[in-house]
Amino acid sequence: MASVLWRKGFPRWFAVLGTVAAALILLGVAAPWRVPGAQQANFAGYVLWSGWMLALAVLWGRRRE
Repeated sequence: MASVLWRKGFPRWFAVLGTVAAALILLGVAAPWRVPGAQQANFAGYVLWSGWMLALAVLWGRRRE
């Protein structure tokens, strides 16, 4: 989704932030197997994703003005 939004005119940093958040959340899938750092990566991914969603709301609002 981040890359699609980038192609639609959203800033590149926004696409990178969304991709990093998604990758960290994906690493969290390994948490049940007690992979070192998986839980921290999952937490960081969800924090970044929350910030990404707030940025999406701000950027989307500015595009509609």
